[in-house]
Order: sequence, then C-alpha cells, then structure tokens
Amino acid sequence: MTLLAVVLSLSSITGSYFLGDGLGVNWTLHLDADQRFVFKWRGCLGVYATAVGTWALRDDHVALTVERAEGMAEKLPHEFTVVTWGDRTYLVSETKEFCKAVNEHREPLDKSWGEFFLRDGWRGAPSGQSSLSQQCASEAGR
Repeated sequence: MTLLAVVLSLSSITGSYFLGDGLGVNWTLHLDADQRFVFKWRGCLGVYATAVGTWALRDDHVALTVERAEGMAEKLPHEFTVVTWGDRTYLVSETKEFCKAVNEHREPLDKSWGEFFLRDGWRGAPSGQSSLSQQCASEAGR
C-alpha cells in the first residue's frame, strides 16, 4: 500500500463540523479562518455546553486552546487528527476508534450523524482511500 501524502493548509481545515446522534448529542465545532473556534453541544433539553478559543494546525493535527467554557465542555477533546477521504474532512480524537468504525463498516456514513466530527459540505460516498487507510488496514489485521 502507498502512504497517502496530504498537504493540509489552514484554509483546507476551516469550516463547520458536526458529531452526534441527532438526539442528546449534537456537537458543532466551527473553525474560523482567523484560527478561532466555537463549540456547542445541543441536545433535546437545550444547550449543554459551549466553548470558545483558538486553534492551530500542526502537521496533520488540530489543537484547540480553550479560553472560555461553560457546561460540560470538558468532554470536548483538545486535539484531533485530520483525516481526509475524498471530499470529506474528519476531525478524529481517537484514530484507533475511527479505524475500528471503518473496519466494521460503520464509517463512512451516508448521513450527517456520526461519532466523528465531519465537515459540512460532503457529497455521497467518499472516493479512494482515506489518509488513515494504511493504519486502518494494519488495525484490521490485528
């Protein structure tokens, strides 16, 4: 297998991401071009948590620095691996869990809900291999 080389830039990462089940866990994370972020956790009873701060791109990782948080915002991870797959961009806090979902055919999903932050704007099934395909194939062999 060939290791995919993906060059990431700030502009390729900015945007709105969603993670959730459509019920009690509806997380949105917006990464602005000025490297500010806004996080909100909404559920059936309203807003459970908010956080704001700055973000930085380091190689293939996004690191969040929280400046202000309310509610249960401590549940938000502070570091993510950027996973690209076709026109999809994911922010994944646990790559082993992402690979497990891929190997169990729970990912890629054909709906917006899911257990990993997925940037808005994707269309249909992803093409080709993800930037974690080699790692996921190794995980499947264990």
